[in-house]
Amino acid sequence: IANNYNAYVSTGTLTGTQATSYLALVPFERGTNNPTTLSTTTTAGPSGTSNVMCLTCHRAHASAFPNAGRWDFTATFLASSHPLATDGGVTGNDVLNSYYGRNITTDFGAYQRSLCNKCHLQD
Repeated sequence: IANNYNAYVSTGTLTGTQATSYLALVPFERGTNNPTTLSTTTTAGPSGTSNVMCLTCHRAHASAFPNAGRWDFTATFLASSHPLATDGGVTGNDVLNSYYGRNITTDFGAYQRSLCNKCHLQD
């Protein structure tokens, strides 16, 4: 899984490297509690001792998506997932906030598929 995660940049782009592959939308557990090796600013992806965990795919609390997902598991393309700016009741930054302030179309493209692919490469 670590090799898949590190290579995956976006749908159709598998040119990533371990040094820059970390994606906060798909976090992982590094297998350490040593504060000297943990960093809030690292861009490094997982190593062979890192682990997938519940919070890799799910949020701990409120989510804009079913099943407390970090992204919309039911959407074919994340850019067309809900909430959309045109949905009733959507206000302000609801769409941006649902993806932790990231614009999916700008950051990944209009045809970005599920982020399950960061680990599973099913695109």
